[in-house]
Amino acid sequence: MDETKPQTNIEEASAQGFESAAACSASNSQTDDATTQTASAEERNETVPAEQKSCLVLTHHAHHVEMVPSWHFQSDAGWIETEEVVADEMPLTIFVNQEEFATVVASPWEPRALAIGFLASEGVLRKPEDLKNLIVNEDKGLAYATVDNFEESLASKVFLKRYINSCCGRSRASFYYSTDAALCKTVTSDIQITSEQALRFARVLQNGSPVFKRTGGVHCGLIAQGDSVLSLHEDVGRNNVLDRVLGHCFSEQINLSDKVIAFTGRISSEIVLKISKMGAPILISRSAPTRLGLQLAEELGITLIGFTRGDKMNLYTHPERVADLPSEMRLAYEARVAAEAALPGASASGNQEACEFKPASELNE
Repeated sequence: MDETKPQTNIEEASAQGFESAAACSASNSQTDDATTQTASAEERNETVPAEQKSCLVLTHHAHHVEMVPSWHFQSDAGWIETEEVVADEMPLTIFVNQEEFATVVASPWEPRALAIGFLASEGVLRKPEDLKNLIVNEDKGLAYATVDNFEESLASKVFLKRYINSCCGRSRASFYYSTDAALCKTVTSDIQITSEQALRFARVLQNGSPVFKRTGGVHCGLIAQGDSVLSLHEDVGRNNVLDRVLGHCFSEQINLSDKVIAFTGRISSEIVLKISKMGAPILISRSAPTRLGLQLAEELGITLIGFTRGDKMNLYTHPERVADLPSEMRLAYEARVAAEAALPGASASGNQEACEFKPASELNE
């Protein structure tokens, strides 16, 4: 679907300062508006330096922080009066065809990508042609989307109606919103990464966000292919980060079936469902998974890697996509999955399409 040219090689990123907020800030200080500088360079068909490319996505967000007074306590020094840097956030109310659809609380930058990603994640947008127009009023936190055939779509009728999937492959009850039930899909990609690539992606997340370095108050996410980072995104909300990733890919028509997504948030069931709807085969996080998140990842064919920090990480599901995992460990995993599938009441396929979804209102009938 896409012929995406990788923007930044990981090795080059490390050497050229991609993992240094200071290097990014120094590069970006040459202009007041990084986005404007990118556009002007592209219009002139000039090559943007690799170290500048690697930080253009993020460094122009640094002004969305504020100094606030605080009282800092340290056991060996007592209390001191000081100031801390905090990240900003704002509500964004999204209208679809003049009707209020939802309000998300998010970081105040790039509201267009956030709105598109949110609408795509919820099934309002199924293809780029569905979005006829999008007007964003950043000062008021309003986004007005004009969408083809929205009134006849599933999303317009069942948004936020909760469904329960009573089988979930192996007879485990799982809660979904109805749009999740309709849009989630089993991922079948056969791409692979190495453990070293996963660790390096996590290091990029840790060091690639100037706002996080200054505030500790935002999540960061990236899209990668092979050894290359294609784009980075950040937001105060972990769901919002993935919506920004999806919005970018949706607008640029980037196929995620052969990409890796890495982000800093906890891997809960809702995050796994979002990754499934995006069609991404591998999710890497610096944080922990939940039990239901792992169950859904197993069912939906997603490789989950958590606690990816320093030189350590935990691989939880679908290890066939990690090339350097010892064969005996992979075989042990396959044996365990086969044994679970053979348990009484287990689904033969584990495919979500084999499950019958019922509205929560019908559970007691």
